[in-house]
Amino acid sequence: MVTIREIAQKTGYSTSTISRVLNHHPYVSAEKRAKILQVMAELDYRPNQLAQNLSRGASRNIGVIIPYVDNPFFEKMTNGIMARAFEFGYKVTLLPTNYNKQVELAYLEEFSAKAYDGLIITSKANPLKTILAYEKYGPLIFCEYVAEANVPCAYLDRSAALLQAFSYFKDHHCHQIGITVGRSEQISPSTQLTLKIAQQELPHFKLTHVVRDCTTEQDGQQAAKYFQQQPEINGILANGDEIAAGIIEGYSAKKPPLIVSQDNLLIGKFLHFSSIDQHPEQCGQQAFDLFKQGRQNKVMIPHKFIARS
Repeated sequence: MVTIREIAQKTGYSTSTISRVLNHHPYVSAEKRAKILQVMAELDYRPNQLAQNLSRGASRNIGVIIPYVDNPFFEKMTNGIMARAFEFGYKVTLLPTNYNKQVELAYLEEFSAKAYDGLIITSKANPLKTILAYEKYGPLIFCEYVAEANVPCAYLDRSAALLQAFSYFKDHHCHQIGITVGRSEQISPSTQLTLKIAQQELPHFKLTHVVRDCTTEQDGQQAAKYFQQQPEINGILANGDEIAAGIIEGYSAKKPPLIVSQDNLLIGKFLHFSSIDQHPEQCGQQAFDLFKQGRQNKVMIPHKFIARS
């Protein structure tokens, strides 16, 4: 590999002059710059991008910690991040964890080594305290509500969305509600919130009506089998449109209960079930804006309820 020192020897200029050319420093004569660039081309010199980033203290690269890359909700959120990042000339590196704590910690260690100018955390596996220990290495932006002061976050209005969903069920005389969730309430704040509001709003709600670990259409089919064993269930809150579609397929022999989902994908329109659009794209865009502008705000993203009855 050709080095700056070899370029210096070939051109007769100092390594500091070579470095100024590489970093587009204005105070290099046109003659010197032309000769150095010519020699670089002749020797097929390729600068060490990582070393340049460390020298400048910036990589123009933002890392996005994401649990899954094939989940429609998180796909929308990352699309929002990427759209805004590309407007400002930033690269985006997706860092999937599958909610593995050690994998997530490895990404945080990369961040501490200046691999990324900042991290956007769409959903976390480790405790907040563990993650915030890395604030000293650069900005951390969360896509969920963080109560701690001076911690920037763009978050979804989950409480209002859930309240409207349960009100919709009650308006349609559905009081025994089945619920599917992605992760157990032992580890997921969003699941904790869902079950808390369900218990507050639905007098007949039972924890036995909750099916956990639902992330795919096939999981939805299995949930449908479970719900059919409890015929009192007359409404289902699904944690995603693909899960909702699986539930409908699982009820293929008979009409399913009233379903409300939480993605607002095209499949919901075709299968004609109600859905909550929580606008994850906007959440992603706002998260990048918080990073780019260096703000420590907490930005709430409003939801939209799409009724299809």
